[in-house]
Amino acid sequence: MDQNIIKEIKDIFGEDGVYRQKLHRTCYSYDATNLRFLPDLVVFPHNTSEIKSLCILAAKNGIPLIPRGAGS
Repeated sequence: MDQNIIKEIKDIFGEDGVYRQKLHRTCYSYDATNLRFLPDLVVFPHNTSEIKSLCILAAKNGIPLIPRGAGS
């Protein structure tokens, strides 16, 4: 993923709201379907404003978003 986009995402969620380490991303790479996909980033939104900003950024840059709830 482009470093400028990562910076924009960190600007939205803060440094502690963006996980880039492979260990963390692996934890969110699957759900109860047993399908696996290693995400480029995992983010933890705190409010709808952050989600809205991410959706706009993703749409503008052609980045797919995969929301995850309880993993089922």
